[in-house]
Amino acid sequence: MAPAKLKRHFTTNHSHLSNKTVDYFRRLLDSQQKQRKVFEKKVAISDKAQEASYLVAELVAKKMKSHTIAESLIMPACKIIVKTMLGEEAESEISKVPVSDNTISRRVDDLSNNISGILSEILQNNNFALQVDETTDITGKAQLLAVVRFENEGEIMENYFCCKELPETTKGHDIFNILSSYLESCGLSWNRCVGICTDGAPSMVGSVQGFVSRVKEKNPEVITTHCFLHREVLVSKTIGDALKQVLDTTVNMVNFIKQLPLKSRMFARLCENMQKDHVTLLLHTESRWLSRDFT
Repeated sequence: MAPAKLKRHFTTNHSHLSNKTVDYFRRLLDSQQKQRKVFEKKVAISDKAQEASYLVAELVAKKMKSHTIAESLIMPACKIIVKTMLGEEAESEISKVPVSDNTISRRVDDLSNNISGILSEILQNNNFALQVDETTDITGKAQLLAVVRFENEGEIMENYFCCKELPETTKGHDIFNILSSYLESCGLSWNRCVGICTDGAPSMVGSVQGFVSRVKEKNPEVITTHCFLHREVLVSKTIGDALKQVLDTTVNMVNFIKQLPLKSRMFARLCENMQKDHVTLLLHTESRWLSRDFT
């Protein structure tokens, strides 16, 4: 502002200060600066508090608890412990850690994005294999889950890759399009994929429109495998009569025990009296059936 305009503003709006000396205005400026520093100190969040907030969010995410548990349970518990052990001053410092519902939600998103970014950087320079499965959750929504396996610094590592919702149908091209879009968002391509493991469903391994067929159009060298757990289920359906009888009997025994809580408690007490756990007793029973059928 021009000096003439500044002087006119001062004499017009602050005429009651016209007789004040320069030292008065200097003291007023120093006082305002000190007040600002005190205010900033009160409202600013230190690096330690930010770090503690992220660690709490990580703990909540690992335990798969509601985001509100940090504000409703963890923070009050920390205050009680710190106040009892260290005093009220330490309690006031703990209160500076932000753990509200929205804050924890943002922290979890930040952690997730950071892990996804690190994983994407590793996969951009390495070959990888995917294990893909589709299922329907309790709300009736179709969920696509993918797990990735790759080599990093001479070790074979396995990590969660993504979980995406299938909005409409669960056909092979739907699965392929969703995974392709996610790979592109991570800066990856199917050329780096060396293996695909599926459950053997028609939508996965169909010769024309299956997910694996669509992947092989992009990368003909990809190796496909059938999940060994699903293969065991298929084998159990074609075993001999003797083994099938043992398997059916064991399944019926487990279902009978787990049918009612009373039966589970009685079985647990039986195991305690025999000084064996549940699994050992079931294996012992199964071996008795095997010895009966093959002797």
